[in-house]
Amino acid sequence: RVRAVSTLLNLSAERRNRMLIANHPGMLESVSQCVKHDGGEGRQGCCTALLYLSKTSEARGFIVRSGGMMDVLAEVIRVPGRDDGGEGAAEAGPDVDFYDSDPNRFLHGARLSVFACLLCLVKSQENAYTVAREQVIVDALVGVSRRHGSPSHARAMAVLAHLTRQSKNCHHLVFKHPSLLPTLQYATGSSDREAVRYAFCALQNLSVDKSCRAPIAHTAGVIWSLADRLGRGPAGGAGDGGGGDGGGDGEDADAARCDAETRLAVAGTLQNLSDEPANLIQFTIVRDCIGTIA
Repeated sequence: RVRAVSTLLNLSAERRNRMLIANHPGMLESVSQCVKHDGGEGRQGCCTALLYLSKTSEARGFIVRSGGMMDVLAEVIRVPGRDDGGEGAAEAGPDVDFYDSDPNRFLHGARLSVFACLLCLVKSQENAYTVAREQVIVDALVGVSRRHGSPSHARAMAVLAHLTRQSKNCHHLVFKHPSLLPTLQYATGSSDREAVRYAFCALQNLSVDKSCRAPIAHTAGVIWSLADRLGRGPAGGAGDGGGGDGGGDGEDADAARCDAETRLAVAGTLQNLSDEPANLIQFTIVRDCIGTIA
C-alpha cells in the first residue's frame, strides 16, 4: 500500500497528470478509503496527493463531490476526545496543545496537507458553497479554531474565513452552526496575528448579509471586540507580540499589512452592523463604543 501511495504521490506532483488521476474511475474513492483506514504513512501520502490535485482548479470539483471524501478529511483534522488515545500529551510537555500532542508524526503531516487542501478547495466559490454544507467539515474546523495553543488554529480560521466569502453561505453558516459566531469572537483575542485577521474578515463577510447582522451584534462580546480592536490604533494589533530586534523590515511590513487589513475589516463590520436599526442599542450598551467610532 505504501508503495502504491508513493507512486500516486509522485504522479500527482506533475500538473499534467492531475486531471487524469481525478477523472480515473474509483481513484478518489480509493484514496478516501486509504485515508480512513490507514493511520500511518499511507494516510499522509494520500492527503498530500489530494493537496497536489487540489492545486489544479479543474480537479477541485471532483474532490469535493467524491463520495465520503469530506467525512474522512474531517476525521483527520477533528479535535480528538481525551479518551481517543492521546497519551502523548504528557510526553509532549506543557507548552504543546493537546491537539498536537499525538505521538503519530504521520497524523500531523496528514493534517497539514488536509488544511492546505481545504484552503485550495474553498477558494472556488462553487466548492465553498458545497463544503459549507458539509456539517462534519464545519464542525471540525470550528473545533480546531478554538485550540489557540495550536498552530492549526490559524489554518482552520483561514478556511472558515474563505467559506464566508461565498455570499450564499453566510445565512447558512450563522443559523445552521450556532457555535460559529462565538468561535469567531473568541478568535479575535488570539495571540496569532493572522488568526485575528481572519476572524475579523469572517465577521465582515457575514455582516454583509442583512439577515446575519442581528445575530452577530447580539453575540456576546462581538461589539466589544470590534470597538476594542478599533480603539487600539494602528500599532496595537492583537498578537503583534513584539518581534524584538530580530524581526527585520520584512516582518515589520507584514505586521503592518496585517494590522491595516484587520482595522479595515473591523471598520467595515461596524458599518454593516450599524445599518440594522435593531443593533444600535448594542452600540450604546458597550462602553466607549460610540466614542471609539467617532
